[in-house]
Amino acid sequence: MGERPSAFLSQSDTCGVYPEQEARAAVAAGFLIYSVSVVDTSPQGVPVNQMMLDAIVKTPKDSFTMQNFDQLTNLVRQKNLKCLT
Repeated sequence: MGERPSAFLSQSDTCGVYPEQEARAAVAAGFLIYSVSVVDTSPQGVPVNQMMLDAIVKTPKDSFTMQNFDQLTNLVRQKNLKCLT
């Protein structure tokens, strides 16, 4: 993998992950941030940290799960991007 742009270099490179800080840097660099999660309800499943996913997006409507994945697909189509469905 190549090096990340300097806008994305932060304390997380040496001290752990700071998703909110990284999301702000990405938005400042012109990216749109969406969170997408799959909820595994099996006994061995790892719970989704929805609080963290909500913290990195601007509004709750930018957070997608299996329940509203069709909305994400429609959003991608509206932006005329290639989408695998």
